[in-house]
Amino acid sequence: MLNKSTIRLLQIFAFVFAVFTTQLVLTAYSGIYQRIGGFFHQGFFHPSFFTPFEIIWLLLLVNLISGYRFVLRLNNQLLWFAFFSFAIRMINPNSETLNPILGMPLFSNLTEFILLFTFTIFIGLPQQICKLVLEKLFYYVMLFASIKAIALVIAYFAGIVTTFRSGFAIILPETDGQMLFSFLGAMSFTLYLLNHRTKFLFFSFLFISITFLSLQRSTALTGLIAIFFLVIFIVYKKLPMVYNRTLLIVISLIAGFQIILTQLPDSKLAMVTQRYIGITEKKSDVNDSFYSDTGHREQAMYTFINVINTMTFWGTGYGKVSERLFLEGQSTEIHNNYARLWAQHGIVTLLFFIVVLIIIIKNCLRLMYKIDRNTFKVYLIPLSVGFYLIGYFLAAWVSAGNLFFGHSSSFLFWFPMFIYLQISAEQVGISYVKTKLKPTLG
Repeated sequence: MLNKSTIRLLQIFAFVFAVFTTQLVLTAYSGIYQRIGGFFHQGFFHPSFFTPFEIIWLLLLVNLISGYRFVLRLNNQLLWFAFFSFAIRMINPNSETLNPILGMPLFSNLTEFILLFTFTIFIGLPQQICKLVLEKLFYYVMLFASIKAIALVIAYFAGIVTTFRSGFAIILPETDGQMLFSFLGAMSFTLYLLNHRTKFLFFSFLFISITFLSLQRSTALTGLIAIFFLVIFIVYKKLPMVYNRTLLIVISLIAGFQIILTQLPDSKLAMVTQRYIGITEKKSDVNDSFYSDTGHREQAMYTFINVINTMTFWGTGYGKVSERLFLEGQSTEIHNNYARLWAQHGIVTLLFFIVVLIIIIKNCLRLMYKIDRNTFKVYLIPLSVGFYLIGYFLAAWVSAGNLFFGHSSSFLFWFPMFIYLQISAEQVGISYVKTKLKPTLG
C-alpha cells in the first residue's frame, strides 16, 4: 500500500499533467486556462529553472525516498551512460549560457537534472513499489484526461474552439496533449481486449478520435503504431478471447473509413482520413502536399545525412539554438529529432537515446516470447506500453521541433513508461527462472 502523501502527490501531478498546458483550448476560458498553464510550465526566475510542474515531481521523488525502502544503486550501466552523456552536454565548449559554472550550464538548465534524479531513485526503490506508483499514476492520469476529453468534445460541438487548420476546427491543439491522448487510446484498447468492458472501448475511441481529428499526424502515429503492433501480435499468437474481438474491430474500422471516403467525400472525416492515408505518398506525387507526407521522410534523411557530414563530436550546445542550428534539407524546422539531438548535443547524447530504444525492443521481444494463452493477461499491458514506446521513437524520426526528447514534460511522459517496461521484463526473467528451477528443486 502507498502512503497517503504519495497518493496526494500522484493526484496533483496527474491533474496538472493531464489538464493544463501553455496553449489555448477553450475560448470561453482561454484567459485563465492560459495563465494557469503558463504558471505550471514556466520556470521560476528563469525560463530554464525548475517549473512548478517539475517541482511537484521532485516532491514526489523526495516522498518516495523518505517513505519507502530506498537503496542507492550505482551498478546500472544505463544510469552511468545517462550521467556520462549529461556530463558531455555540460562541458560542451560551444554552449552559450546565462549562468555558467566553470563553463558548464548547470544552473541555467536545471531540467537536465530531472532525468538523473528520476532514474537514480526509481532503480533504488523496490520494484513492487515502483510498479505500484506507476500504475497509480496511470490511473489518475487516465481519470483526469477522460474528464478533459469529454469537456473537449462538448466544447468542440458547441463551437468553442480557437484553432483552425485548412478551414477546419482542431479539437485539441496542444501537441503534448495529443501525445498523451494517443497513448491513453492505445492503453484503453488493450484494457478492453483484456476485460471486455465497453467503457474501455468507448474511451479508446474517444482518445484516438480526438487525436485523429487534431490533424497532427506525428502525435497520433505513436498510438496507432502501438495498436498496429498489438493487433499483429495478437493475430499471430491467436490469443483466446482476444483474437476474434480484435479482428472484428479492425474490420469494422476499415469498413467505416471506406464508407466515409465514398459516402461523405466532402466531410472533415474524409479530409482527415485522406490526410492520414497520404502519409505514404511523396510530396512530389500529389497535387496538394497537405495530403502527402509533406516531404518529412526526405527531410528526415537529408538532415541526418547533413549532420553526419558537418557536425562535430560536441554539437552546437546550449544557447541560441533557434538562431544557430540549421541543417541542409530542412524546411522551417528540422523534421528529425535524432538529427536535432546530434546537431545540438553531440553524438554521445544521440547514442544514449539509441541505446534506450534498443533496450525497449529487447524488452518487448522478451515479453513477446513469454506471452502465451496462459500468461497474456499478465504481460499484454506491459507489451502494449513497449509497443507505444517503439512508436514514440519511430515517430521522432520524422517529427519537427523538440517535442519528443527536448524538455522535461516529454521526458516525464515517456521515461516512466520505460521504467515500467523494464520492471515488467525483469519480472518475466525471474518468473522464467523460477519455472525452470521448480521441477529440479522439487
